[in-house]
Amino acid sequence: MKFTTVFFDIDYCLLATPTSERRIIRELYAQQGQTVGDEVGDTYREINRKLWVYLDAGQITRERLYVMRFERLFERYPFFKPAEEVAPWFLDQLAHAYDPQQGAAHLLERLHNAGARLFTASNGIGEVMNGRVANAGLSKWLDGKFAADDVGAMKPSPKYFDTIFKRSGVFPNPPNYPMSIDKLSKSADYNNADRFSVCFYNKHCIFLRPPPYQSLRNRLPPYQ
Repeated sequence: MKFTTVFFDIDYCLLATPTSERRIIRELYAQQGQTVGDEVGDTYREINRKLWVYLDAGQITRERLYVMRFERLFERYPFFKPAEEVAPWFLDQLAHAYDPQQGAAHLLERLHNAGARLFTASNGIGEVMNGRVANAGLSKWLDGKFAADDVGAMKPSPKYFDTIFKRSGVFPNPPNYPMSIDKLSKSADYNNADRFSVCFYNKHCIFLRPPPYQSLRNRLPPYQ
């Protein structure tokens, strides 16, 4: 199948977000004269990952998530400033963190030169996410950028995809347009929508065998 339009997630797909987050966490604790290892950044990432599950389910707000992840981190690794003060500082630092995923620029350039239309589709804040992509030097191959606050909805809601399909000009017949994802937990939601093909960014090159039961098989993306 030849794809003419591709939607990319940003974190963990186009950008090496863990690298940026670990560095910013080290800079944070350096403010109190403390040198920390990657285990603190990895703890932050695990806390953040769990909270995003609640955000995707509509159980907490994005603003609450930004503060809660540091409240919980500071319970494990105490810090002298309150979470409410650290949260906006962290977002500002992240907005200027642009560690590209290895091979991302090469992939976008090849797809662009092959005539594909390329877009980003993120659940993050547009100003933050788009700035990071631009600073990483990836914007020159993109035809557009979509983020949850601009769209007015979050993936994988139908409203999110209806909106980006309309704005990108692929509505109302989008089934042949792939969406890159970074987590297998997202695959079932996207596949069940039957709106487009899902491509899993398999960073560690782990072969994913089809599960024996159809209910589990639906969780595997068709492309890796």
